Amino acid sequence: MLEANSLWNSFSISDVFGMSVINFYFREKGKAFSIEKIFEELAESVESSSITVRRLYCPFPGGRNLLNVIRNGLWARRNATELNHITGDAHYLALFLPENSCVLTIHDCDMLAPLSGFKRWLVWLIWLYLPVRAAETIIVISERTKEELCRITKISGSRVQVIPDFVSDSFEFVPKPAFPEEPRVLVLGTKLNKNISRIVEALSGLSVELRIIGKLSTEQEQLLVESNLKWSNAYQLSDNDIRLEYELCDFVLFPSLTEGFGMPIVEAQATGRPIITSNVSPMKEVAGSGALLVDPESVTSIRAGVSKLLVDSSIRTRLIEQGRINVEQFRLGHVSEQYQHVYKRV
Repeated sequence: MLEANSLWNSFSISDVFGMSVINFYFREKGKAFSIEKIFEELAESVESSSITVRRLYCPFPGGRNLLNVIRNGLWARRNATELNHITGDAHYLALFLPENSCVLTIHDCDMLAPLSGFKRWLVWLIWLYLPVRAAETIIVISERTKEELCRITKISGSRVQVIPDFVSDSFEFVPKPAFPEEPRVLVLGTKLNKNISRIVEALSGLSVELRIIGKLSTEQEQLLVESNLKWSNAYQLSDNDIRLEYELCDFVLFPSLTEGFGMPIVEAQATGRPIITSNVSPMKEVAGSGALLVDPESVTSIRAGVSKLLVDSSIRTRLIEQGRINVEQFRLGHVSEQYQHVYKRV
């Protein structure tokens, strides 16, 4: 057995697969942009002369329509190959794929948060409990998601592997020559967990320019109008536009209430911008020592963090330097290597 294992470990992934095909299954196209973007880059890093990655999008809107869940599942089974990776959201596909060929990535368990009663139980059963028992390998993007998944589904932690998201190599270090008197603070996302109301209250009266990326609700826009802050807003930006927003800002404010990972943290660090984020998991683990941590439920704490960053250049310099070190573990090459080990094992 030891000799066989040694021989197996000596193979490269090309030796193992020969002319192999890996399926990447996605929810219907355009419904999970961040997942699509991440796994498209991962696919490009895995593909070679001996490996083809097929990008497959569910043909029927999954949502909470059980008929379409079944139709998507049967479609997935018809297209199954020797290794099938469900990239996220459409977890239920694992119920229809060959067990010993299925890799399932779960980004978070937040789909349960707004639900109650029978509907919550049904989503728990079909999107979490049964899929984690059907898949050969389960991957999560943070320790926080692993702990939550194990608690919710009662699955053993030994079956779950943490492989983080990665920051695109297109995010490069772009130094800023000076910190202005009225710095631009970048906020990414406008969903409820992004904490816009507390951010606006915390920045009130400070000499900053607030830049928010994401479509504002009527209530959020009214709050901003009444705040007397200097602010601007943009949404539906291209990847290049997003990178430019990081480059133009002076620091990033990301006191999110809950995340599966927290991509703005590593994108800010890769660009060389100080970041303030939440002192809760997984944000504090993702940020390492390269962020100023605040209590996301305290306006006072958020304001104190921003005020400290505004006046202390040594803190800004330290965060930039430590952020550049921290982000290296979240680069594509490092994360792709971890996925390739999983594919080889499966």
